[in-house]
Amino acid sequence: MSLNISCGYLHTIQRMADDIWADPMKNNDLIADVITAKAVLENQSVNFTEITGTKNQELRVEWLTKCDITVGACSDDCTIDGADASPACKDYEIGCLYETEFKVPLRAYRDRTIEMQQSIAFQKLAHMTALDERIAQYVIAGLLTNAGDNLFPGGIGDADPGITYIAPQYWDDAIWGYFDQVRRLNKFRNPYLITGNNLYQLLFNRPLESANAQGGAANVRKINTLRVYQDPENIEAHAPGQTFLVHKTAVALLNKAWNKINPINAEVKAGQYWEWSEESKNLPGVFYDFTMKETCSGNDFYQAFKIKFHGLFAANPFPCHDDNTGVLVFECGTVTSHAHDAVEPA
Repeated sequence: MSLNISCGYLHTIQRMADDIWADPMKNNDLIADVITAKAVLENQSVNFTEITGTKNQELRVEWLTKCDITVGACSDDCTIDGADASPACKDYEIGCLYETEFKVPLRAYRDRTIEMQQSIAFQKLAHMTALDERIAQYVIAGLLTNAGDNLFPGGIGDADPGITYIAPQYWDDAIWGYFDQVRRLNKFRNPYLITGNNLYQLLFNRPLESANAQGGAANVRKINTLRVYQDPENIEAHAPGQTFLVHKTAVALLNKAWNKINPINAEVKAGQYWEWSEESKNLPGVFYDFTMKETCSGNDFYQAFKIKFHGLFAANPFPCHDDNTGVLVFECGTVTSHAHDAVEPA
């Protein structure tokens, strides 16, 4: 088996990967559970400017603060005083968070019915899926780390620093009114909800019961007061029993691709390396950097692949309230019956 590595060769593998992804039988294990990450990507809106150009990994977010404004009695118009807004900024550095790699032996495929390129195409998708799912876990950890304090101490919630407990009997049709109060008292604009098993049966049953005479349609309208993302696969594994209320644009998943997009534009480095970037199949807008190398070991020739994700989870500032981060965590239970263990981003 002789291979001529070129952009056309890499493009052929990409076409095979596209065919695998389009096949509902072959792609079943390649579709990742990444709803939480999708929720953040769909709602983020950050204004970042690069500090020193496109080759720098550092990004800066800037904002103005003016929190203690005085309002007093009317006075002489000849005297006007006051203070300017205070500028503030926060620097972020996008580094490599995660990587995955595989290599394929050339000679081993001489006796196989599956072509080497087909194997590479499949493995590339599988490894990208693993990265997708790892990023979803990273986003959940970021939400937990950036959880703020609930400024609404009333209603059915028992607000502790960083977490609000709601007893199991209150996760019913009336909970939407409570979430609306929380939204207003915390000044969340256009928030969204991310949940796992909490509310799952309610969200499944109520739309199907909307034609019932016993308030079915009204209960659906209550649900529709919030955008809800259901991710039991990840939430219950990494934040069991918890639900997140997130201010729109409060958090963001930032990502940077360092290479030219798509394998057909791959660049040769040092004679035996090829580099390019590809967009995730499961997380539109997220790009991975690829490096391929031809190597020899153990009396066989290999094509080795490394896939990297460069990015970070960032939180927008709430200038006047340090504890109001735009992220609230609700847990099904009570303060005495549940212990909350914080999760740090890996």
